[in-house]
Amino acid sequence: MKQKTDALLDLWQPPLHAGDPVGVLATTFSFEPDFFEANCLARFLSVETVSEGAKSITDLVGEIELQQALRTTDVTVLADRSQAADRTTLQWDALHCLVPTGLLHSKISILLWQNAARVLIGSANLTQAGYRSNIEIVVSADLGPDCLLPRNVLDQIANEVASYLDLVPGLAPDSGARERAERLLGQFRERIADSSASAGKVLVSAAPTNPSAQPLEQLNDVWKHGRPLIATHLSPFWDSGDPRVLETVGSLLTGRPASEREHIVLTTINQQAEVYFPAELNNLGLIDGVYELPTIDEDGRPLHAKCLQVSNADWVAVLVGSSNHTVPGLGLSPASRRHREMNIWLGAPRSSKEGAALEALLRCGNQLDMEITTLVDTEDDEEADITPLPAFFGYCEARTVDDHWILRFGFDPDAKQPAEWWVRSTAGQSIVTSHDWRAAGAPATVDWTLSVDDLMTQVVVEWDGHEGVWPVVVDDPLVLPPPPTLASLRAHQLLAALADRKSISQAVREQLESEAVKTADLTPVDDPHKRFESDQYLLRRGRALGRSLTQMERLLSRPAATVDVLRARLAAPLGPLFIADRLAHDAHDGTVPSTEAAFTIAEVALSVGRVDWAIVVEPFADDTPNAMDPVADTIAQLTALSTSLTDVPEQMAAYCARACAHARNEVAP
Repeated sequence: MKQKTDALLDLWQPPLHAGDPVGVLATTFSFEPDFFEANCLARFLSVETVSEGAKSITDLVGEIELQQALRTTDVTVLADRSQAADRTTLQWDALHCLVPTGLLHSKISILLWQNAARVLIGSANLTQAGYRSNIEIVVSADLGPDCLLPRNVLDQIANEVASYLDLVPGLAPDSGARERAERLLGQFRERIADSSASAGKVLVSAAPTNPSAQPLEQLNDVWKHGRPLIATHLSPFWDSGDPRVLETVGSLLTGRPASEREHIVLTTINQQAEVYFPAELNNLGLIDGVYELPTIDEDGRPLHAKCLQVSNADWVAVLVGSSNHTVPGLGLSPASRRHREMNIWLGAPRSSKEGAALEALLRCGNQLDMEITTLVDTEDDEEADITPLPAFFGYCEARTVDDHWILRFGFDPDAKQPAEWWVRSTAGQSIVTSHDWRAAGAPATVDWTLSVDDLMTQVVVEWDGHEGVWPVVVDDPLVLPPPPTLASLRAHQLLAALADRKSISQAVREQLESEAVKTADLTPVDDPHKRFESDQYLLRRGRALGRSLTQMERLLSRPAATVDVLRARLAAPLGPLFIADRLAHDAHDGTVPSTEAAFTIAEVALSVGRVDWAIVVEPFADDTPNAMDPVADTIAQLTALSTSLTDVPEQMAAYCARACAHARNEVAP
């Protein structure tokens, strides 16, 4: 149970020797994308600079550092369709799930690094409140030797998350977002195969709520020694008029002697002296008392944890996860009224240290007099009626077509259609309406052309008196343009960053700070030595270029986890394609002589040819036909950029052509 402010966020930090980040696949009900980016993702990616939204130099550098880290990392968040999707970048995917029988209420995070993998299962949403304010319970398990979760449980978790992809309206098998999510699941399954269950005394069972499963049915998987005598509930939300949860849990208490059976509820009292349990249920005589959960700290945190503890003299088991103790949460109704949840059962002997820890999870404080307390206002109930975006509005994808950007809106003519609807940009611009759509013949897709500067992460939909958001997902994040601040860097700044072994964020910070100083201080420089640029000497510049290219080769030579990681590395700001593009740009606007730009691009091509690509592509070569294609494409683009420059002397042009041809031969199969 969370006690210190950032205890849960610490779980997003990589373990020792984890290696580079590979990807995140997470599910949540409530979702705050800005919090997720600045807190969870930043820790996972080990981003050093975090944007605080003040539009300062630090914020600009933080945004660039995050986006560059995401270029080689797959991140997918599956949230309920009632939630926001207004992230700062399309470099990661926000997918909205529509559960026909209820809500996507599951809270799972799968974190993958090169040498580590971690699974988080619990009650905390990906929100500020979930990770910093509420009382929450989260189970964390690192895969590997002595993993808490056995392979069959990890397999069930992977299968459950995979099933959520079918809940995303319009998500086609060949869509980029689905391929990225399934790639993460495939990598997770590979890690599961290498993991081993704990040799300890804890029994573990997956306990999802879905159309074919109810969490309470899995108790026997972790139960030994006699029958249960005591049950203790902890849940922030209940069905005030439906006793089925209490009746079902009460029926589990079949241990003897009957006089020792006890069925109780734990809760907390908020600042308005309200409790998280309805008096209507208390008055039914199905429980033996309502008790206060002892204070965790002095902050008076709202209760959001969900837990059921069952025990007798010899054994203790707990159910923890996302399910509130409601009929839809625990799946006690027909399959037509069930949320999608993920929980796990943990069981152990009470005499063991593991059993003692499970028993200590819930402690009883003072018994409450329910006659003088009231239920917390159910308007804040996360399971209250919500009107999600209808299934008619399918999948919205940003993609490039014939060198321009479009948003492609998918519609499902077979789904129930609102009578009237409007789709508009977040700035209020009308995009398509029900009238437009019907006049066009009710097409399955509608394309809307926009400039790269107008790309957005979500659009707004109004229908039948409701309003919701429709997330935008990019087909290929690697074709997204660089942020404006990054695009303004000159080639010599990028090469200098490489030579000095600086990160791109360091280079950007220095550039922005330099511009700020120039703007603030216009005093003429009288010292002639300060005007003298020593790096203009040919020998010095040659050495600097050599250092730059050596560092580029080093960065390119690391093994790549996937072909997309390789593509991202080749196109990165300190990679060959981006630097060559900036060289050509600088030559065209006259800031760099064409001869120098052509020569440098040719040297970049030679550097690409010197990399031992067999080592780089080894992790994915067996599963990827034509694994070297991105490298060959890079050489081809470098050749085209070099030959596109005009006013290059004939001898230099001939040298550049030979250099590019040599590089092409070096990477040829």
